[in-house]
Amino acid sequence: VSFGTQQALSAEQAASVADALARSSAAFVWAARVGTAVPDGFEAATASRGLVIRGWAPQVEVLRHRAVGWFLTHCGWNSVLEAAAAGVAMLAWPMGADQFTDARLLAEAGVAVPVAEGADAVPDAGRMAAAIAAAVGKEGQTVRERAAELGRLAAAAVAEGGSSHRDLEEFV
Repeated sequence: VSFGTQQALSAEQAASVADALARSSAAFVWAARVGTAVPDGFEAATASRGLVIRGWAPQVEVLRHRAVGWFLTHCGWNSVLEAAAAGVAMLAWPMGADQFTDARLLAEAGVAVPVAEGADAVPDAGRMAAAIAAAVGKEGQTVRERAAELGRLAAAAVAEGGSSHRDLEEFV
């Protein structure tokens, strides 16, 4: 779970995310930006299956870990590229600018599921918990497989002889 460096969740939004994570029973890592008020007691209550990192986290390394299956994200371009390259499916909560288009395109490509929209949105924790639980369960298998395939395609494109590698070589 990460909403980038530009967006701190309000207390209400953070409480909704925390409640959803608690209800979902899913394992998680939440990179909570400075200024995000993680509810008191949340970390202790979920310590057996979750970790809250306050401030910066090594997102690329986390996304590439084999245990990561989903990424609750604001759909900022860097986060989208990092998740796609890692082959990780996304739970999309776009908050501003190009993020709305990014989220729509990811959903159309079959690698993301929308869970909320807008910087001021306070998602229903029950619905978000159900979406998280479905994503990590059998219902999310098709999206996870499509995301993994996208990750393989991205790796092939930048490898020597791949389309992106060739295009860069031709440009240079």
